[in-house]
Amino acid sequence: MKKNLVLILVLALSIMFTACGANNNVESSDGSNQENKTQIEDNKGNTEAENTAENSTKTDKANEDGTREITGLDGKAVVLPPVEEIKNIVVMHPTLMSYAIHYAPDRKNVVGAHIVGIDSIDEEIRELLFPEWKNVNTSFTSEGTFGANIEELMKLEPDLIFYDEKYQGEGLDKIDTCKIPINVYAYIEDTEKVTLEMDRVCREIFDVDGESVLQLQWELANNKAKELVDFSQDKKSVLFVWQDMGEQLLVAGKGTDIVKACEKLNLENVASEIESVKPVNMEQIYQWDPDYIFLVPQNAKEVLAGEDKQKDWSKLTAFKENHIYSIPLTQTAWNFPSMDSPLGMYYFINKCYPEKLSDDEMDKIFFDYYKTVYNIELEEDLINRIMNK
Repeated sequence: MKKNLVLILVLALSIMFTACGANNNVESSDGSNQENKTQIEDNKGNTEAENTAENSTKTDKANEDGTREITGLDGKAVVLPPVEEIKNIVVMHPTLMSYAIHYAPDRKNVVGAHIVGIDSIDEEIRELLFPEWKNVNTSFTSEGTFGANIEELMKLEPDLIFYDEKYQGEGLDKIDTCKIPINVYAYIEDTEKVTLEMDRVCREIFDVDGESVLQLQWELANNKAKELVDFSQDKKSVLFVWQDMGEQLLVAGKGTDIVKACEKLNLENVASEIESVKPVNMEQIYQWDPDYIFLVPQNAKEVLAGEDKQKDWSKLTAFKENHIYSIPLTQTAWNFPSMDSPLGMYYFINKCYPEKLSDDEMDKIFFDYYKTVYNIELEEDLINRIMNK
């Protein structure tokens, strides 16, 4: 139950993203990723991801006093202290948690975080990626809000703060430290671009050289989609459910983080006429009758077993064909922005085109991804649980 409440809070933050990306209009109503790198180079096109990486691999300007100037996620210049002076990092914005864990020179430097950023990570994954989480201070936040107690935050003596400038900026002017505002509303429809922008900023903050492993993983995922998805065939219809609201379901429409994924995978979102996100009743879903339904965080096994007593799913084609799925969650659900987001592309291919990408192949991709990106070998039992087997 606690995990579901935390996920709902993460969803609330995502909804805030999508609402802003859609002009604040939230309505209400009744193969393996370990392919040869040469293949990536051969298949490169002039994509947005490549342009992002090419234009921003290093900090924009280094000053004589050791400070550095980069372009932040809001498009404005940010002056950073030398990397060695960044000792205390606070991640107020849950979406940035996976990047802070991955790029901080020492994970012990992550001294504070929003409690949702900690609790939304799968418990076993959290122990593998960030065993230091037990020492992270969350006392300046609460599960019920995205704001912060500024007095408690100041006690952490932060050198660097990641925060949402729209929803978490109040009172931060009292803290004389480097603050990185998170503003990705302009391109929330494109999870790839969002994640690569976050990756760019974190790599520049922590002065990380070399190629971006996240960009390489996106290229592999995109290449796999191009290889496997046949656009000469009719589109398969899908519905993405972001929250169970009792008699209604909160569904994702245009201006949300699944738009580009549908375009890349020849999928038609039956809720595409909805602006941002909107609660709808089952009568509307019966009319749409999608081929596939993806849920966050509701348990698909319980739905397929008829355990949802408030709604009758049995009339739907997706129910009859066992095509209702819970999107896997590692550092967050795979459809939301994080270091694990490329896995979502593979997962949607696996479920919508199982003849092209089998469950065994999906499991291997998951294993290889964590081995490549984090140098962690996942146990079979953990993979099976994450994949909701």
